[in-house]
Amino acid sequence: MRLKTIWTIPAMTVAERLRRTREAAWRSLAHHLPRSLAYWSFIDTGVRHIKGNEVVPEVKYTDILQRIGQPREPVTKEW
Repeated sequence: MRLKTIWTIPAMTVAERLRRTREAAWRSLAHHLPRSLAYWSFIDTGVRHIKGNEVVPEVKYTDILQRIGQPREPVTKEW
């Protein structure tokens, strides 16, 4: 959502405007990251949200995106 749109919608509370403004700032910052940093951030995020019993090539990107917004399960190591 554009910054102008965020601040011109009349029914939005100030708290919601600030939350959306903060989110827009993070997205803008992420878009300007160097490609190598964005790549490794993507890899690191994916690794943190793949479960221990999953085969890496079979995990769908959309599944990882859904997990990012949820609380993480405790990690259990099976040796």
